Order: sequence, then structure tokens, then C-alpha cells
Amino acid sequence: MKARVVSSPWSSFGKLASTLLFAASCELLAAEADHSSQPGITNPPAASATNSQQGTVAVATRPKPSADLAPELQVAEGLLLAIPKSAFGKDYLFSASLIPQAPAATSSGLAGRIVRFELFPDGVDMYESTKGFEVTEDLPARRLLANFAIVRQDAKLVVVDFNQGMRRVFTMGWTEGGAVPISEHDRVLEVPQGRVFEMRSDSGRLIIRQSVQARNRQTDQNLEQRYEVRYFISPYQPGAAEGKEPSGSDLRYTRFFETAGQIETGTGRVSSRIARFDIRQPIVFHYSANTPAELAKLVITAKEDAKRLPGKVDKGYVEVPEFKYDQETRINAAKALDDKAGSFKGWAEDAKSDLNTQLKNEVEASLNLAHFKDFKVSLLSRSVRDWYQKQQDILALLPPAPGNPTLPAR
Repeated sequence: MKARVVSSPWSSFGKLASTLLFAASCELLAAEADHSSQPGITNPPAASATNSQQGTVAVATRPKPSADLAPELQVAEGLLLAIPKSAFGKDYLFSASLIPQAPAATSSGLAGRIVRFELFPDGVDMYESTKGFEVTEDLPARRLLANFAIVRQDAKLVVVDFNQGMRRVFTMGWTEGGAVPISEHDRVLEVPQGRVFEMRSDSGRLIIRQSVQARNRQTDQNLEQRYEVRYFISPYQPGAAEGKEPSGSDLRYTRFFETAGQIETGTGRVSSRIARFDIRQPIVFHYSANTPAELAKLVITAKEDAKRLPGKVDKGYVEVPEFKYDQETRINAAKALDDKAGSFKGWAEDAKSDLNTQLKNEVEASLNLAHFKDFKVSLLSRSVRDWYQKQQDILALLPPAPGNPTLPAR
């Protein structure tokens, strides 16, 4: 992922979101760092903060990590979890998504947790932070989430079996904000059998995929459903800005951007906060895999009716339309039509050739290419030539229908 400056992320995306309904997610930069390699250990890039705050300008400058920031977790022997000795007692962000394996493997995001690992002679325990769950800090509490058997350890690392330790799936969703009872936060599915089949590091975050049988002990106890549980674990660094408690008027806008309720120390009152993007990091919006092709086509072809770009073709004067969205956005919309990474296969196949023809006809009409028997790009003036090349870049992502010729390249 490349560092870059993102200007006015909400205003620029607002134009796109109103049309596209694209899913938005925030990815934070991770600067690469040198790590001393050890046998059987996969060393990921350096960690990045995971916090959010809304703003108008996002500069890709990574805040300096705190001296107390936990080290990154590592992968040992492919499917085992390696915990650095220096990680014990430090905070990690632990989140997950639950993916049913029938009838459609679409995921539901689960509520995130702040966790710590503690080392004991016979295993490693994972505890959830008690912050937000206690009315007083004078009475010690320990919220045990899981226990992991130790496979091996040395002076630097403790390698544990994550698969055998994770025998519960917490079911509270990430969208359940406000005054949610603690009982909902602790509700689980039992996992009689499970198998971690993938474990990898990505930009300072450990990703673990586990296939499970899950059983609800409250209702229909003989029903065992099949899920994939995808876990994400990264060093936790609190945001610099203090969270704002939403007022009654704010609730109209917060929606998914309201955090889960927490118990206030001393008063016992349950309150939530407004989630915000951290503008110190670049905000990257992703196209949903089920983006309808018609919406992607609209982004590629939408024009600014009042704006025209003047230029010349040979000795003739022309004006070509300026498109509404910037080139990068249009390129990404074209990529969303890729049936392997973007829209559904049926939508993509039908849309790509039609859109190629539509855009090709737009270019030919704007430049009066029908009047040239032997058109060459060198006939275009510089400004129009750049415009033409941008359309070529998009057409290259949209294969023409069989028998439909392409425009000449630069």
C-alpha cells in the first residue's frame, strides 16, 4: 500500500457514495521495519494504529508508536501462534467475523475487544480488558476469554495452539452500539470441533481463519452449524482524541458509528461514544464485491455538462467532455467489474463489452474520428491527447465485444 495524501475524504466520497452505495472501510498505513528472522517464524511488517476519526484532510504520516505498544504477533510453523515474551501484559485489538457456510458464505462482523495475553507454567491465557465493564477499579476482576496450550517456548517466543484454545465464538455484532447489556457482550456459541486452516500477517495485523462446528446451548442443542470464523489481532494503540458522547440529535447520524456502551467508573452509568476516522492516516474506500454493474458504469460515464476541454484534431477545433469523477475513481469502478475481484460474474460479463462500446463511441464522437480514414494519436493536441489516453486506460480494463475493434493506442 502506497503512502499518499487524501484531501477531503468525506466530501469527495459523498458524491460517490450517494450513487454507488459502495462499502467503505478504513485501512491504515504500516511502515516496513527490519525484523530478526528465526526458524519457522513469519515476521510481518511493523504495526499500525487502528483508530478512527472524521476530518477534512488526511496526511499519510504514521504517528510514532508508544513505548508501551505491544509487539506484533507472529506465525510459527504455518498454523501456530507465536507470542513474543515482551507481548505479555500488553493490549491487542481482537476482532472477528462470522461466515456461515450455507447457503451463502457472507460474513457478519463481530464486536471488537481489547485483550491481553498472560503466561502461566501450563499455558497462555487471553483476558479481555475490564475497562468499561466495572463500576469501580478497587475490586480486581479478570475476564478470561480463552486458554492456549503451549507447544514450545524459548527466551524470546512462546508458541501456542490457537485452534485448540478457541472453543467459543462470541456472537455480539459490531453494529450493536449504545446501552447493550453485558450479557449480550458475553453471549457465545460452543465449538465442539474446529480447525485453523490459514494464519498469516498483513500490514501488522495477524489474520487467522478457523473452520468450526458451532452449537447453541440455549436453543436446539442438537443443531451443529458450520461456520468460518476469521480473527484479526493487532497491537492496540488508543486514539489521541477523546471520544464524544452522542446527544439526542446526534443519534440521527451516528448509526453504525456509535460504539458499544461502557459502564462509567464511579457512576455505573452506561454510555457510548461516536466513532471517528483518524485523519492522521489515509482513508481508503473499497468497492464492494457485489457492486451492481449499472452503478459502476454510471461512475465511468458521468460527465460535467457545463465543462468542456478544448483542443485540436489535426487542424480542426474540438471540445471534449470532462468526466464527473477523477481518473482514479473511474479506474477503480472499471476494476469493480472484474468478475474475480469485483461484481458478480453475470453482471461483469454483460456490462464490460457494453460499456466498452459506449465509451468508445463517446470518444469517437467527441473527436470526430469518423472523418479520418487513417487516424493517428499524433494528430491530437497535447490537452486532448492526455484526455484520449485516459479513456484508453479505462477501455483497456473493459474488453470489447467480439468483432468490435479497439481505438488506436498512443
